[in-house]
Amino acid sequence: MLKVNFLETTLTLQLFVINKVILNMNFLAHVYLSGDNFSLTIGNLIENRLKGKNLTNFSPMIQKGIILNRKTDVFTDNHPLFKECVSLLFPIYRLYSRVIVDMYFDHFLASN
Repeated sequence: MLKVNFLETTLTLQLFVINKVILNMNFLAHVYLSGDNFSLTIGNLIENRLKGKNLTNFSPMIQKGIILNRKTDVFTDNHPLFKECVSLLFPIYRLYSRVIVDMYFDHFLASN
């Protein structure tokens, strides 16, 4: 008989959902901070998919969006409130806790 640990299975499923859905949805604040500038928004959105620091293949405004995304992430990741929220979730969600907090803040941005 196959024994299934319900808690372990549930946590594995939660992490799968977080990995496949939430990691692909953490963008609302970045879009909001881009204002009405489409190229800035594009740069802000594609940053998480980029590797390396060479931005010369992009237009100046897309480069600004990429840099804005990176500066926003550095600011929020080092903010005491963000760190406190992450530390509360870390025992259960480990490395995903940062993304969950980002999504939580995105929820407040969307609802206000």
